[in-house]
Amino acid sequence: MRYAQKLAILAVMALPFGAMAHDASAVTSEAVPVVKVSPNVNTTGIVSTRISDTAAPTTNKAVRENSDKEARASMMVMAPNANNFYQRLQVGVSPVAVKGNHMDITYPEVTSVSKTVQKKINEAIGDYVEDLQEDLTKTNLKNDNATNLYITYDVKANGNGLFSVLIKSYTIQDKAANGNNTVKAFTFNTTSGQRVSLSDFGGVNKEKLQKALADAPEDFKTAVNSGIMKDKQRDINVPKEFYATEDHNVFLIFQQGDIAARAAGTLYLPMGKLSDK
Repeated sequence: MRYAQKLAILAVMALPFGAMAHDASAVTSEAVPVVKVSPNVNTTGIVSTRISDTAAPTTNKAVRENSDKEARASMMVMAPNANNFYQRLQVGVSPVAVKGNHMDITYPEVTSVSKTVQKKINEAIGDYVEDLQEDLTKTNLKNDNATNLYITYDVKANGNGLFSVLIKSYTIQDKAANGNNTVKAFTFNTTSGQRVSLSDFGGVNKEKLQKALADAPEDFKTAVNSGIMKDKQRDINVPKEFYATEDHNVFLIFQQGDIAARAAGTLYLPMGKLSDK
């Protein structure tokens, strides 16, 4: 990773001793990595201090409320089963914190029995987070009303050879009361470390999308029908972002304001197993 501002790097969460003892045949002579925790770094994803020196009280309140909502609902730390870890069916996941003026970032770092897999996954996620940091720095050099960046993450799958995680970012200007949410999804094959695409699961065409919209949960339909896409569902295109569960159920991700009122936030459309359709 290339972060100069990185304040703490936590390795994979230690595998439970009991779990290893119960499945000793699966454990090689290579030691399983343990956690290295710095007591002075907040890696919970919950913002407890001011986001910046110049942010208005309403801005800081918005960031704190957003962070509390997102972090508490997210899966951030995962200790893999020993057998699954050594068979590359799971990875270890732990948080890395980057703190600074106008930014509060928590993103995942994985460990794998394969250093190649570990590097591929961490570089893909790390490069994305670093790009957001660099964009923030460039933006704030040009504007007096500085932008603040909050990032957290939520692991959606870590098993059966699949790792799927959402990187959630929230940007808000110093004098604003509301900000913008963006979700970037990464799905990897934990055996090879390669990104998995929507087409790898079977793909989504217009027909599949329309059927999923018709069968969507009521809260999804309510958000769409009361928003900007009312009576225009056939104009909805397949979004770029998606995540998958361990049993290969796919969810499409519609960004805040894309197909519904901004107050509805990010919307997730269940697609089921695309290979069965």
